[in-house]
Parts: sequence; C-alpha cells; structure tokens
Amino acid sequence: MKYNYSIEQECFIREDNLGKKYPINITEARRIMTLVDLGNSVSEIRNKIRFKSNKVAESTIKNFIIQVRNGNISLDGDYPAPADVVFELTLDERIGKLEEDIAEIKERLNAPCSCKNEEESRWKKWLKR
Repeated sequence: MKYNYSIEQECFIREDNLGKKYPINITEARRIMTLVDLGNSVSEIRNKIRFKSNKVAESTIKNFIIQVRNGNISLDGDYPAPADVVFELTLDERIGKLEEDIAEIKERLNAPCSCKNEEESRWKKWLKR
C-alpha cells in the first residue's frame, strides 16, 4: 500500500487512510534514508535523530525503511519544513545575529577613545566593565 506525506499532520499516511501512520516528518524521513545510505544500523539511526514524536521506535524505523525501498513511500517533493524545524532555524539565526553584535561591540570597545566630553568618557568606562 502506498503512503503519502501529510503536511498538516507531519507524518506519512496510507492512501486509503487505514492502518497506522508513520509518525515521521519529511525532514526526519530524509535524514533516515541518508543515514541508511551511509551504512548506519537502525539502532544507530534511532540514537542519532531526535524525533518529534515519542512513538518512533526501532521497529517503526525498520518498517519505514522497508516501505521506502519497496517504493511505497516517496521522499521526493517540495514540502514545507516542519514547524519545529522552522522555529529552530529562527533561533539559530537569532543566535548568529547576537554573536555578530557582540563581536561588533567588542571591536568598538577596543577602539581608541575619541571622547570629547566627560559624559562620553564615563560611558566608555562603564562599557568596559
């Protein structure tokens, strides 16, 4: 039986909507198959991927791989990134921006003082603490 990816539920569902779903999102699915191609075992894959769903056991991964190899599941297609992945990306971008800002502030602090009045000088001293 063929499985399709449900964007709303972020899992793989049978075409006839019967049976169990594979609670694996598209990002996890592609990573599973990449790790399989690299020669990782099912238990290694389970340990390397932090799955969104707690229902993903080694047997689920094993059956998922079998379904992909049999052609019942296709990972091709342009699907939006899962919601939690998008959130992580924005956090990474925020952290990167903060790191850049800190580096710029440090550069400015180490620059020679061109203070013209005492108030600016006090501000520079306070920043160096």
